Amino acid sequence: MKAIIGNKRIKPVIGVQQVAASSDKWWHHPEWLDVSNVADNEINLLVGDFGVAAVAFTVIVASSGTYYVDWGDGTQTSHSSAAIAQHQYVVGSGKPCSLGYSTYKVRIWASNTITLFQVQPPTNYIPYSSTAVLPILEAYFGTTGLVNLNSAFMKCASIVAIILPDNLPNCTNYAYLCNTNANLRYIKLPSNANSAAVATGIFYSAFIIDKITLYNLIIGNGAFYSCYNLKELNLVNCTLASNISSAFQCLNQLKQITLPNGQNVTNASGMFQGSVVQQINNLENLGSRTTDVDFTNFSGGNPAPQNKTYNIYARISKIDIKGVDANNLNGA
Repeated sequence: MKAIIGNKRIKPVIGVQQVAASSDKWWHHPEWLDVSNVADNEINLLVGDFGVAAVAFTVIVASSGTYYVDWGDGTQTSHSSAAIAQHQYVVGSGKPCSLGYSTYKVRIWASNTITLFQVQPPTNYIPYSSTAVLPILEAYFGTTGLVNLNSAFMKCASIVAIILPDNLPNCTNYAYLCNTNANLRYIKLPSNANSAAVATGIFYSAFIIDKITLYNLIIGNGAFYSCYNLKELNLVNCTLASNISSAFQCLNQLKQITLPNGQNVTNASGMFQGSVVQQINNLENLGSRTTDVDFTNFSGGNPAPQNKTYNIYARISKIDIKGVDANNLNGA
C-alpha cells in the first residue's frame, strides 16, 4: 500500500507521530520518509531517532539463510537466520522532522524466504530488556512466505501503522502480533490468510485503533482486550477458538458485533465483561452443544447496561450476565 504524503486530512495526535487513517488508506506526517514501496520478500521499517534511538529485531530465513539490513544511515549489516540485529542512530543524522527527531528507512532482505520477523529489546544500548522503547513508526511487509507473526511487534509503543501482504497462506500464528501497541492507528491484515491461523491476544491493549478487519483467523482469548477506542470490528470468515475468555472485554466504543461461528467454544468467561456492546449477533452459534460451557462474567455492563435478551443454545455450566446494577439478567 502506498503512503499518501502531505494530505490535508493529517491531524495531530498525542505522542511522537502525527497521522490520520481511513478504512482503506494510510496517511503519515509529510516530513517522514516514505517507506511504502516494499519489494517481494523484503520488509521496510520507518524508524525515528527519539528515545534510545536504537532498533533491534530477529529474522528467520528458510534453510538457515542469511538476512541483510540497510539501516538507512549508510550502515549495512548481515546476520545469520534467527540472530538478533541491533543498531543505534546518531541523533539528527536522518531526514529531519519538525516533531523533534529524524526518520530513517530500514530495509531488510534475505538469501532465502523470510519466515519470521520479531522485534527484540535493544540490549546492546540499554541496561534493561524492553521492546516498548523501540522507535519504530511504520512497517511494510512484502514477505508472503511468513509462517509466524507471534509477538512480531509485542509492546512497540510508538508504532502507528502495520501493512501486511494480501496473501499469507502459510502463516499460522498471529498471537500477540500487536499486543500493547498503544499508538497503533492502522493495520492491513491479509485477505488471504490461513484458516488454521490462531489470533490469541492479537490486539491485546491496542488502546487507540478504531477499526479492525480480520480474515479467516481463529479468534482466541484476549484478542481485543482493552481496545478502548475500537468502533468497528469485522471478522470475515473467522471462527472462534475453544477458549474465548476476555476476547471482547473492556471495549468502550464498540456498540455491536457479529460473532463468527463458535460451536466449539467451552470457555466464554469474561467475554464481554466491562464492554458497552449493545448488540451481539450470531449468539445462537456460540458454545458447545456437547460440552459444558463456562459463561462466568460473560457480560458486565460497564459503563452502560447491556439491556438485551441473550439467546444462547449451548450446554451452560456457569453463567453471569449483568449490568451496572448487577441485576439486569434478561435471558439465557
